[in-house]
Amino acid sequence: MSILDKIKKRISDSSKTLTDEFYLGQDKKSRVRFISDFELAEEFVWHDKYKESINMPCLKAYNKECPACPDGDDKKEIRTRTIYVWTVYNHDLDKKQLFKFPATNFTPVPALVAMYEAYGTLCDRDFVISRTGTGFDIAYNVVPMDKSKPKFKNNVAFTKKDILKKWAKIYNLKEIAKNGLPSAKGSKKAESDEDLKDEFGLDSDDIE
Repeated sequence: MSILDKIKKRISDSSKTLTDEFYLGQDKKSRVRFISDFELAEEFVWHDKYKESINMPCLKAYNKECPACPDGDDKKEIRTRTIYVWTVYNHDLDKKQLFKFPATNFTPVPALVAMYEAYGTLCDRDFVISRTGTGFDIAYNVVPMDKSKPKFKNNVAFTKKDILKKWAKIYNLKEIAKNGLPSAKGSKKAESDEDLKDEFGLDSDDIE
């Protein structure tokens, strides 16, 4: 493969990765269809600290020691919380995405609870989700559409393994496994890419 082809492939892969997770900017909205129902959400432990550029799933989900955990090697007063992940089909992007949010009043989750209790399912209609505000003033609005059949074929929900594989790329977990958290000193390095392949369960194409 030529350098040009490699660069074009990386650009293409990068744009795909950036849209693997559902995200709304300020004053934006999107129409989605839930593929996994409310009670079929996958549950994960998540670490983040904005000033340190830490934003990642707990590596214990990969059966590894996690430097971001409260008892980890790189203690930085990192926030640890539970997040929930559903599979949605984003009509605006014509793509399946990970719908990832914690259960707080600053996310769409409370509205989805109400919708699920009202309809008994999230999967029988589209929802228009909008966001307003920034920082600590973010608010989401969820508007249900009329009941309808889905108009797309790619309707299989992501498995837990699928989610973990996507996150390994999105959040550059290979780098964290090698060098620890951002700005961390004295972190242990993995011996080889083969070690990472075994630890993260990635395919050979994911190890570069």
